[in-house]
Amino acid sequence: MIEMNHIFTTTMMKHVLASVALMLITTAPTTQAAEGEDHILKPGQFPPPNSGTYLAGELVFVDPINRRGGLRLDGDPGGHHHVDYFAMLPYGIIWYNGTPAELRDIPIGTHVHGYFYLPPVGEEKTIPPLPESQQQYTLKRNHAISLEDDFSFYQRRGQAWKGE
Repeated sequence: MIEMNHIFTTTMMKHVLASVALMLITTAPTTQAAEGEDHILKPGQFPPPNSGTYLAGELVFVDPINRRGGLRLDGDPGGHHHVDYFAMLPYGIIWYNGTPAELRDIPIGTHVHGYFYLPPVGEEKTIPPLPESQQQYTLKRNHAISLEDDFSFYQRRGQAWKGE
């Protein structure tokens, strides 16, 4: 019984720490970093606040074991409907229905919002390149620090709708 309590406490602490880190990073003003200012992530360091690139789209592919996925971005350029693949950072957090979740908990087809960074040093090849015919659509910022569904995204910002 004591071991189960330890596991539960450890899991809860991970979610609390990830939530605090996410809050610190995403509560800064939501403007994007200055054009041409790419922050390359370094081991043992969190990215600076307000430095991620906001992207949103439909979740169309999930690899929960490796914390990878694919998005069909909103406003897909040229209407090609291609999939942009991403990897979750080890300290990245996922929210679904207002609570911390795992990538496996988010159903395919869910509209999600996230903040993305360039790959960390040494992980540039984590996401395989697209075929040459689609190279122009490759996302440079393909490592997510946060991913959340619409409900969580708007709830965290204090926005709500009232149905009549």
